[in-house]
Amino acid sequence: KSVTYDDTVYPVTVKVEDAGNGHLKVTASDNATKLNFTNSYEAKAILTLNAFKTVNGYKPSVNQVYDFVLLCDDGTEMKAQNKDEVITFGTIGFDEEDVGKTFIYTVKETTEANELLDVDTAIYQVAVTVVDNGDGNLKLETEILKDGKRANGVVFANTATATLAISKTVKGPGPDKAFDL
Repeated sequence: KSVTYDDTVYPVTVKVEDAGNGHLKVTASDNATKLNFTNSYEAKAILTLNAFKTVNGYKPSVNQVYDFVLLCDDGTEMKAQNKDEVITFGTIGFDEEDVGKTFIYTVKETTEANELLDVDTAIYQVAVTVVDNGDGNLKLETEILKDGKRANGVVFANTATATLAISKTVKGPGPDKAFDL
């Protein structure tokens, strides 16, 4: 419910008399000119910012969990980890005081790189402009930039490598005999 109506009741007395000239004379009680109704309007919206994670172009395995941070322009931080390929930050609420304002959120991965993991160092900025639809719902218009260029979404792509040890055992002639290929 976006509009709350004032339910104040004002009793008004109206006196109707014949003016004697073919017209009626209408007189209202003194409080009739002091009737004040105050309605309230409340519009809200909630932003849930999601990002996505890939490793070597695929959905991360259950054991591949990475760290991310969303920095709000008011200085607060929201930390998250991926669950499979989805990264979900907490919700951010907006109300009618935010209408016409644009809020900038910075999203980045904070996982430490190592010799087996190249971490995506992209920095995303999500600009959210709050617009009042006039129906109790706020519209959130978003624009996403990746390293300063327009992007369609927030996607972090890591590259993982692994060390592979290979050994070979040869069975055949003894050490003093030649081995034919």
